[in-house]
Amino acid sequence: MSDIDPDLSLHDYQPCLRDVGEDWRDRWVVLREFIRNWFWIRQENRSLRREIDAVETWGAPVASVEKRIGVALPPSLKEWVSLFEQTNSEHGNLMRDDYAMLWSENSQTLVIRVICEGNVAWGVKRADLHLPDPPVQEMDVCVYGDDDVTWRGNQWESKGMIRPTVTAFLIKQILDYLPSKTRVDVSVPEEPARREERLAQMSQYFDRVSTIGNDQLFESTNMFAGLQPGSRVCSVHFRKRRPQIEELPDWIRQNTRDSRYRI
Repeated sequence: MSDIDPDLSLHDYQPCLRDVGEDWRDRWVVLREFIRNWFWIRQENRSLRREIDAVETWGAPVASVEKRIGVALPPSLKEWVSLFEQTNSEHGNLMRDDYAMLWSENSQTLVIRVICEGNVAWGVKRADLHLPDPPVQEMDVCVYGDDDVTWRGNQWESKGMIRPTVTAFLIKQILDYLPSKTRVDVSVPEEPARREERLAQMSQYFDRVSTIGNDQLFESTNMFAGLQPGSRVCSVHFRKRRPQIEELPDWIRQNTRDSRYRI
């Protein structure tokens, strides 16, 4: 059984996010607060920490990674390391894919995450490690190593930047794999005027709307949605129970392929 409570029913989630600018620290403060409040980590399982630490609580795990890879990490990657050290365990981790901190591409890209199937990874170029919140590259595997647990020995080649910062990549991971009782995918038009109309409908439906980087985030009690840049689908997450069709607004029921809720 995963350490992340599967039904998320132990407490109510209340909106906690707010608009933040380009400062890495402000972004990590609000993202850690969101993780603490949405992800209910089982307190009775002592193999997983009960709390997510505050920002800049870097200790032995970060020092150990820096010693192993031979470079000092920028602050956003220090946060990345400490977050996953706090939340990973042998029974489950915060999000679907595998945490990693290892070199690839002749030590020119630091791999920070590997998809669980092992054929795609994400990393930060060595040349960008001087930035406080560097961009993240998407990579395809070109050579498989012998170790499918740590992924050491695998080699990847870059396909290009997937998100402009590490914190933006963390938001992408959250939006892609957020656990919830019910998830309803809603189409978002590409045409600008219709897209703005859909965003206005979402803003009226949710209690709080905020922006972090280029991601638009929507919150109500036990509800969350996020729209990634350029995405034509927005996932609306209901944290505690499956809603009845009559509880949902027309803009959801008219623009989802989910047969449970489509009219």
